[in-house]
Amino acid sequence: MFSSLLGELMGLMLLSPIILAAPIAIYWLFNQDPRKARPLAYLAVIGLGISALIATYIEVAFPWKIVAYNMPWMILPTSGGSITIYVSFVVNFLSRNMGLLTAWLAS
Repeated sequence: MFSSLLGELMGLMLLSPIILAAPIAIYWLFNQDPRKARPLAYLAVIGLGISALIATYIEVAFPWKIVAYNMPWMILPTSGGSITIYVSFVVNFLSRNMGLLTAWLAS
C-alpha cells in the first residue's frame, strides 16, 4: 500500500524519536525542574511508538524482500563536474527483525 512512500517511512522511523525527544533536551537547557519536564517524556514515548509501528508495517508488508533506498545527501562541486554522496538504507531479513525487536523494546 505505501510501497511508493517507503523511503519517507524509513526516514520517519529514524527521525520521529529524535524529533519528539528534542523538547526534553531544550527544556532542560533552560529549566532543570524534573516535575515540569515529566510531561515532555510522553512525547519521547510517542516518537518511539511511531517508530515501532512503522517497523511493524515494514515487517508485515515486505516479509522476505530486501528493501534498499538511496537518497542524495551531498553534492560536491569539482572542476570536472560534481560528486554526489548518497545515504542508503538497506533492510534485509535480519536487520528488519532486529529493528522491530529494538523498536518495541524501546517503546
